Amino acid sequence: MLIVTILLSAAVGCGSKEGGVVGGTLKLQDGTPLVKARVTARDPSTGKWGSGVTDDQGAFVLGTETPGEPLPPGTYQLMVKEDRGDWDNPAPPKISDKYSTGSQSGVQFTIDGSGDQQLDLTLDGPGK
Repeated sequence: MLIVTILLSAAVGCGSKEGGVVGGTLKLQDGTPLVKARVTARDPSTGKWGSGVTDDQGAFVLGTETPGEPLPPGTYQLMVKEDRGDWDNPAPPKISDKYSTGSQSGVQFTIDGSGDQQLDLTLDGPGK
């Protein structure tokens, strides 16, 4: 079963009617951070997207093609591509394959112009 914890909250300050900054954390089921993962959010109706990479604490901020520009209003699907190291000898996966596409990940959020958002996710492991 899908077990994803999503906390969406308006951040104090920097809200904009033109969109919002989205940040958050990615953790594994055991609570450890998912490090060096590529996080991408895409609005399928407009094609707009933002992406970022998790740090040592699993934290990320989604950026657009234009640095410093917030994501425009819309409903976004989230994708996660984990860093598995060497291409010829990759490490075993730590997260489910479903996160490789937005339509299957089961993670979606809406930017409505009311402020910045925080996504804190606990991702399912492989085979789920």
